[in-house]
Amino acid sequence: MAAASGEMVWVRVLEEGVFRFDASEAARAAAAPSLSFADPRRREAPREGSDAPAVIPTCQVAVAAVGDDVQEVVVKLPSGTSFYGTGEASGPLERTGKRVVTWNTDAWGYGQGTPSLYQSHPWVLAVLPNGKALGVLADTTCRCELKF
Repeated sequence: MAAASGEMVWVRVLEEGVFRFDASEAARAAAAPSLSFADPRRREAPREGSDAPAVIPTCQVAVAAVGDDVQEVVVKLPSGTSFYGTGEASGPLERTGKRVVTWNTDAWGYGQGTPSLYQSHPWVLAVLPNGKALGVLADTTCRCELKF
């Protein structure tokens, strides 16, 4: 496996404090239309502004010899951050210290131990120790593993 890594590129979108991150300019240009927006063109339209992200994730892309490439995105947040959400997944709302897999599956009769449910909404709300919060949405239909 060959790997490439680095700081992600970002652009301001939608409104103040909202940013789109991509592994590279080439990845941004090659990205499929978003399923997270009613009008996917809104994700593509940069907005004017002077705000900048408080945190810039890093991305590592491992090029697989066979099959799909694997992307790992790392968002480094301070110790003491609490994590909530992860979309439609079984278990408690608070996810600090947990691992969650989001992947569409027919989870008839699911319970606490069922890793994935029928829909995938890979997002998380992070509440920092100072009380500020930020949200992260993985705009993908691919299998995601979220670790906190």
